[in-house]
Amino acid sequence: MTASVSPRWWPNNPGNIIIVPNQHFEHIYDLPTRYAHCIQDTAKEVAIAFKEVYKCDGVSTRQHNEPAGGQDVWHYHLHVFPRYEGDN
Repeated sequence: MTASVSPRWWPNNPGNIIIVPNQHFEHIYDLPTRYAHCIQDTAKEVAIAFKEVYKCDGVSTRQHNEPAGGQDVWHYHLHVFPRYEGDN
């Protein structure tokens, strides 16, 4: 698994970590539970770090599956980003 700063940030939410399994899984339906646990554990660590470093009001995660679900990258990944009151 790899976690890195994403090159794409939302305008009102600086800082966005993307967590990606090193093995290919197209979407959440294919993701083995052991990977899902590891990804969520990492997301929790990132969320805590965001609260400490960015002093954000909250943290969101985002993950899409299939075209109707907004998926446009065909490799499972999870975004974690800081949120602020009124950031839309």
